[in-house]
Amino acid sequence: MNNTEKPWVPGDTFGSRLLLIRHHRDLTQDDAAKACGLKSPTWNTWEHGASPRNMAEVVDAIHRGLNVDREWLMWGTKTGADMGRDATGWTSQILKVPALSGR
Repeated sequence: MNNTEKPWVPGDTFGSRLLLIRHHRDLTQDDAAKACGLKSPTWNTWEHGASPRNMAEVVDAIHRGLNVDREWLMWGTKTGADMGRDATGWTSQILKVPALSGR
């Protein structure tokens, strides 16, 4: 990489946030979908770039099923000025789970 190239940064999409949630929680697509009352094949299409037609309803289902911050899931933004990353690189406050050591 030369000095004029910017480093690659992954896209902040709805699908990438779903993948992040699953990996952080060690869930399969099937397990994550079931916990939210959703269908696994549909979850798969979202992770691969499709957007739900009823985004607000889907976000609410995931929020309720996996206790994930609604605003972050919908928009990909931090929800508070003091939200920082823990030592694992995950934003535990957004995912609403305690930081895990050794990950």
